[in-house]
Amino acid sequence: MLTINCIRHNLAVGKQIRFGCLVRLRGNEEVIGGRFFSTETKRTPSSPSPKKNLGFGIVPVNGHIRYTWTRGEGWDEGQVFTSPHMNLHINAGVLHYGLAVFEGLKAFEAKDGQHYICNPKANAARMKDGASRLVMPEVPEDIFVSAVTEAVNINREFVPDYASGGSLYIRPLLFASGPMLPLKATDQFSFVVSVTPVGNYFHGNSSGVSA
Repeated sequence: MLTINCIRHNLAVGKQIRFGCLVRLRGNEEVIGGRFFSTETKRTPSSPSPKKNLGFGIVPVNGHIRYTWTRGEGWDEGQVFTSPHMNLHINAGVLHYGLAVFEGLKAFEAKDGQHYICNPKANAARMKDGASRLVMPEVPEDIFVSAVTEAVNINREFVPDYASGGSLYIRPLLFASGPMLPLKATDQFSFVVSVTPVGNYFHGNSSGVSA
């Protein structure tokens, strides 16, 4: 059994135990007040997620993780933001040219009460491939895994319990946040990781759809 520290910048949050494709989160670690927390905002915890009748939608949570890439500087150290809103230039590349790549994965509670994230490194590799195809800066694996882990850690109370059958959906998103008019690489990109508690995608219609 291998215990490793996957958290970038050696944040105290970060001890995990890996089991195959799963990453188990240990304890109820706290990152607020560390280097990863934005000094511009204060954490105001929301109410814990419902344990029953979870649908597949957006639920207010404690915050999200955001990294910014700038030409000549590369990726910054990352911050936690409590507001789900961000300012964008009206000519941001994502708005005009659709320069964006997103992933989706889940954290869930197992029968033993432990919390797990399923195979974030595979999602990191797929996002890197998509970024390369769109001539966007690649998100390094350590940043991707750290951001996913931190996003779950600051929202641990929103992980649905095992009996609910739900999970904490994790949405990593890379997009061109800098302005661009001609079709060429812009000077700023953002990588954000948000989470929301979810249940069955076809809530109220377990038979799904016919395509």
